[in-house]
Amino acid sequence: MNHLATIQSHFLKLSSWNNMSLDDQKAYLKRHPKSKRKLTAKHSLEQSFVDLHNAAAKEYKQAFKDVGARMWHDDDAHPIKQHSMPETADIVYPLTVLDSYPNVTEKQRDQLQRNVDKIQNKYSKLWKKIKKEHS
Repeated sequence: MNHLATIQSHFLKLSSWNNMSLDDQKAYLKRHPKSKRKLTAKHSLEQSFVDLHNAAAKEYKQAFKDVGARMWHDDDAHPIKQHSMPETADIVYPLTVLDSYPNVTEKQRDQLQRNVDKIQNKYSKLWKKIKKEHS
């Protein structure tokens, strides 16, 4: 009987581990660094959106920096911190217009536009894939 109790307690621990959120699993592993458990939880849809948005924002920022410009301070394409997601969430496109940068040439503007379009397409495809997986 003792053997059955051991198996049952192990099973209960394992099932509760699988029901824990990703943040809870990370916190547990941080408190118990020698644990043999592995992360099994997935990001929530909201967290996946925030992560993708911020990765795209980082690439947008670099694309603007490459032509000697910066995104406007109130541009929606800057990184976000909240874990809430609008119902019609999609990866945002930078609203900054390069007309306010007279030192940026037409060639640089065209290059920036191509780079921004590539970034937008890349992250929009990833977002659609993630939404499909969570459905």
